[in-house]
Amino acid sequence: MKQKKRLSSGKWLVLFLVTALLLAMAVPVFNILTDPFGAFGDPLLQWWSYDMTRNPRLSKMTYLEQNHDKYDSYIIGSSGSSAIPVEGLNRHLDASFYNCFFYGTETQTFEEMAVYILNTYQPKNLVLNLSLMSAVAYSSSDNKLTKYQYYKLNGTNPLVFYSRYLFVSPLEGISKLQEKHSDGYLLKAYRVFLPETGAYDKSTREVEGIRELEDYVSREAYRIFRDYPKRTYQIPALAESMAAVARIRDLCAEKGTRLIVTCQPTYVDNLAFFSREDQARFFDALAQVTDYWDFTLSSVSYDPRYFYDATHFRNAVGEMMLARMFDDDSIYVPEGFGRYVARGSTPGAPEAAPLPETDYTARVPILRYHHLVEAGEAGGATMTVGAFADQMAALHAAGYTPVDIWQMRDYVEQGAELPEKPILITFDDGYESNYSLAYPILKQYGFKATIFAIGVSIGKDTYKDTGKPIIPHFSLEQAEEMTDSGLITVASHGYDVHQAEGLDPDPIRQGALQREGETETEYVEYLTNDALHMQALLGEAGKFFSYPEDKHDLRCLVILHRAGVFATVSGNGSHTLLIRGLPQCLFDMPRQLVTEDMTGAELVALLEADGP
Repeated sequence: MKQKKRLSSGKWLVLFLVTALLLAMAVPVFNILTDPFGAFGDPLLQWWSYDMTRNPRLSKMTYLEQNHDKYDSYIIGSSGSSAIPVEGLNRHLDASFYNCFFYGTETQTFEEMAVYILNTYQPKNLVLNLSLMSAVAYSSSDNKLTKYQYYKLNGTNPLVFYSRYLFVSPLEGISKLQEKHSDGYLLKAYRVFLPETGAYDKSTREVEGIRELEDYVSREAYRIFRDYPKRTYQIPALAESMAAVARIRDLCAEKGTRLIVTCQPTYVDNLAFFSREDQARFFDALAQVTDYWDFTLSSVSYDPRYFYDATHFRNAVGEMMLARMFDDDSIYVPEGFGRYVARGSTPGAPEAAPLPETDYTARVPILRYHHLVEAGEAGGATMTVGAFADQMAALHAAGYTPVDIWQMRDYVEQGAELPEKPILITFDDGYESNYSLAYPILKQYGFKATIFAIGVSIGKDTYKDTGKPIIPHFSLEQAEEMTDSGLITVASHGYDVHQAEGLDPDPIRQGALQREGETETEYVEYLTNDALHMQALLGEAGKFFSYPEDKHDLRCLVILHRAGVFATVSGNGSHTLLIRGLPQCLFDMPRQLVTEDMTGAELVALLEADGP
């Protein structure tokens, strides 16, 4: 019997060393492939949103190395700069902007980024967005992997730079792979960027239905505004920061790049961190270096609804900035918002006062009807024509003026006026009785109304392809007649998301929610196509949506918004609050269900109990 050979101690040592070497090589190879900070160009996953969330100042530069041919202009600044919309800048300046903002406010990094971009990409335009925090610290001593600058910007030895990311814990890469595997449609904390623009992904914040101030600050995301922190800052880095701005100015002039300097909108309690004397020093010093637009303090600064959190203003406020800068009267800009400061002037600290809320908000009752009958059985969602006529007469006598969604949108987005007692009258489903019974009464008073039609049921008296009889729905020809009058808007109740028990295959879709057994990908595609179908059928009015049975969730709303929907109605409540400059207030507007047993006088009393 042969004896098994044993490895000598020398061979064991060699095997150990080889194994250790392979393991040592495996870690950097794994870190390069997974690249959780975007240091190596994310060769495997190309998941830039994740990389930018971990370290935007690094990964945005490596992203641009691969994609710089798509852009000819850039924004540089701290994270508040995300709300300066690249789409608006592109429109006004005939450019292709990329937003290079990062976490932090140090001016040294602004300069390093500007110098690199100016020398490497020769941009047409450069927007430099500043705040008082830009003079608090010129440089950062933070050595976290999430804050390291790309070595090409600050002259770091590339071997030193890459070694930091080559030998980072592989748990970082494992975490990225796990998140990628479980990732879904909605925004997640581990990916908060839109890589194509460099801006934050605000898809969930842009549809959140902003209304009453008390409700807003009671939400968990905005509770900081209930008890705002108290701090004191000084500006010891003012001279260094202004010198950096001057060098950026000079290099822009040398390269033929247009430089636009802005000072971002600031919440009033945050501005109080700085003394009035330091505020004046900052703005006077900046004026000795360059022309700039100052949006630091205005009436907007006094209302937290225009802000996401302690330091970040809403994208809608960024739209106001551009409207003020480029004389765009299609966007609402409150009086006194923004001042242009010429180089060589002494503007001092900004001054502003809050506006009365009645100057920029309006309460609009929204009524909800369904089907009318001549006489006989009524109740629930069905009403007799006599009861409807009584209610319309009472609204007319009480001085209410029905408006449409276009007037409401113009109030919010452009600051247009509404009549003294506006009201929105709506119908769900698109029944033929809306045309034959309700429309003549509305015409009698010159009242406007909105009818949310079910696309698949338009012109039908049977249910889809089942042949089963249903309450008749008006035709496209009848819809066209009503809309041509200027009184009626035919909007969307979904093309085929409104499903019925016993008539549609089980499991039926509940409202506009994901159907049981449907994957998220299938749901997103279905609801998107449904929304686009209604827009093709109804035009712009197809972008105004009423949820079937009021059933929806945040994901549903984000899908619809991305598909072009700009306003939705849902829930119960006698009034909605419109806020100029905040298009979010057009989402999930509550409605008052009006019933047969409510007299016209009772309806008016209900509406006026909450105040006009």
